[in-house]
Amino acid sequence: MKHKHIFLIILLILFNLVVLKVLINKTVESQLSTLTHNFVTKEDILNLEHSSGTQEGSVLSIQNGIVKATEKISKSVVSVNVLKRENYRGRSNNIFDNLFGYYPRYRDVQSIGTGVIITEDGYIITNAHVVDKAIDITVVLNDGSYKKGSIVGIAIEHDIAVLKIEGEIFEVADIGDSDMLRTGEWAVALGNPYGFVIKDSKPTVSVGVISALNRNFSDNHRKGGDAKIYKRMIQTDAAINPGNSGGPLSNIKGELIGINTFILSESGGSVGIGFAIPVNRVKKVVYELVQHKKIRKIDFGFRVKKSFYSSQRDEPLEIAVVADGSTCLDAGLAVGDILVGINGISIIGQSDINLAIIDIFVGDTVNLDIVRDSEPLQITYRIEEEH
Repeated sequence: MKHKHIFLIILLILFNLVVLKVLINKTVESQLSTLTHNFVTKEDILNLEHSSGTQEGSVLSIQNGIVKATEKISKSVVSVNVLKRENYRGRSNNIFDNLFGYYPRYRDVQSIGTGVIITEDGYIITNAHVVDKAIDITVVLNDGSYKKGSIVGIAIEHDIAVLKIEGEIFEVADIGDSDMLRTGEWAVALGNPYGFVIKDSKPTVSVGVISALNRNFSDNHRKGGDAKIYKRMIQTDAAINPGNSGGPLSNIKGELIGINTFILSESGGSVGIGFAIPVNRVKKVVYELVQHKKIRKIDFGFRVKKSFYSSQRDEPLEIAVVADGSTCLDAGLAVGDILVGINGISIIGQSDINLAIIDIFVGDTVNLDIVRDSEPLQITYRIEEEH
């Protein structure tokens, strides 16, 4: 009887072990099945391959876009080689001249910049500082040919100059819309950073993004000590090197969106902080220089004074005078109105007015935001030339 009990116990233990093994196997299979379904299904593999292909396709699309943009605009890029006559303080070989100390002397200096052709008959945009005080200008086209350049007009305050070359029908740049730019979009800078040192008429290309818009700077290190104010500039990290000044900044469509102008750098080389003049402003400057040989002075038709209710330096501005016969008078502007905005730019003090009017030219329509009797109003009228 005792042996029979032992046999039953052993049989029960064996049965439990078999059941336990079956349960363990099913659990493991279930877990493996779940893991396999979650991580290595055929569909997931196909999706992963598709995702990788999409990313690669996007990269190739951007790359091809940049290549096409470069090919499109580079045909209109030119090298601007300038001979300038500069004065400097020196001593004369004449003993009598030296009795009066140093006197002005002159020397010829070569410099180089870049330009972009905007009309088939040979009008070229570049920076004013590239050709200012030039006594001779040679333009080198993309095909390596040379043309004599002449100055049509210079706008020092906007750092824009228009040149003219004569000859056949020239390749021109397509003009974009700088008002539509967005921070982060691709930007392509073209120029001739070292001119004849490279001995190649083809422009160099650098690629980056639009880093910021509407940047304002004062260049206090210009030769001669004249500070230059740059307002509402395009900032890009596309490399802009010495010699690139006056060259085009392009979008990924190959359209001209700005004129490369200067960099912020202690070393003099590009460190990814470059600035370009927006093309929408450039177009207005070019029109003025080609049609009128100068930038006509604008007449707002009114003058402002400090508002009586604030002692702050940048305080609201009150309309003090509205000129008889002016377009703003006809539009309804009145003495005593408080000026708070121009073309969507908030006006708190005189410095804001100076910033707002940088893109306003004779013939433009301006929107003034004012406050009258605590009520906001908008006055719209056409800007006339100052006489």
